[in-house]
Formats: sequence, C-alpha cells, structure tokens
Amino acid sequence: DRYTPAFALALGDDRTDEVTFRAMPPEAYTIRVGTGARSLARKVSSSVRSSPRARAKAGV
Repeated sequence: DRYTPAFALALGDDRTDEVTFRAMPPEAYTIRVGTGARSLARKVSSSVRSSPRARAKAGV
C-alpha cells in the first residue's frame, strides 16, 4: 500500500520550487512566497512574515 499523508504542505520562494508544486497531489497546500512571478502554487503569500497567516488560512 502507498502511504497517504494526512496533510501535505509545500512553501517555495523561487522558480526551482515550481517542480515541487507540480509534483504535489491536488489536495496538498502549495504556497509561493513572494510576488511578481507566475506560479503553480495554489496560494501566494507576499512575504515570509505573512506566511503564518497563509498557514492559518490553510488550517495548519
């Protein structure tokens, strides 16, 4: 059997993280930190300081 995590989260701040966002399952929470670039992440957080808010919205 394949292990299925109860929760999956990926945070990234540059283009190399897009590979991770693409690989995550659809139910995962993906957050791009920083603005100005297109992203495969489901959410965008303007800065590291605001990511606790993004995590709270995600239910983490």
